[in-house]
Amino acid sequence: MKINGLIRFNFLLLLLCASCGNDVIEKEIITPKIYFEMHYENDAWGMHREAGFVITGAGLVTKFDNPATWNSSDRTLTPQQVLDNLNQTTATSVTISSNELSAYTNLIPTITTSEFSKKVSGGNDRGIFLYYAYQLNPTTGNYDPILLEQDGDWKMSNKDESAIKIATWLKEVRDKIQ
Repeated sequence: MKINGLIRFNFLLLLLCASCGNDVIEKEIITPKIYFEMHYENDAWGMHREAGFVITGAGLVTKFDNPATWNSSDRTLTPQQVLDNLNQTTATSVTISSNELSAYTNLIPTITTSEFSKKVSGGNDRGIFLYYAYQLNPTTGNYDPILLEQDGDWKMSNKDESAIKIATWLKEVRDKIQ
């Protein structure tokens, strides 16, 4: 009899605790769909060429080659624009381990965009290679691009140490794809 009473008491206590409101609202952790992009464009000799790759939040490296439409990385992208871009990519055999991805994504918040090298000519008809990192804005859900480096017809680099590290790494990733 005492056991039944104890079970009932514990059950009621459990129901009471379960019905108590929690004043702490946990913030949902959003994993960005993309972290990095290398974008190449060339209009030399009257032919338009657009290609590149993105690195997703899962560490997948997907590439694009002359997509029908591409939402430009030179401005903030909405989640829908990112999804539209991703839908125009194809998988590569290259993947980034979670440790490696984490090492580079942890550098993104530290990048400053206040100092770039002087823009200098890199040659003619080379096109333009743009290397970006994306910072997910937790308030809007939009992706803010951070230019790391520009190469090709015109060269320019972000002088921030983290930007240099990421741009160098993205070139290594690019070389694995080609």
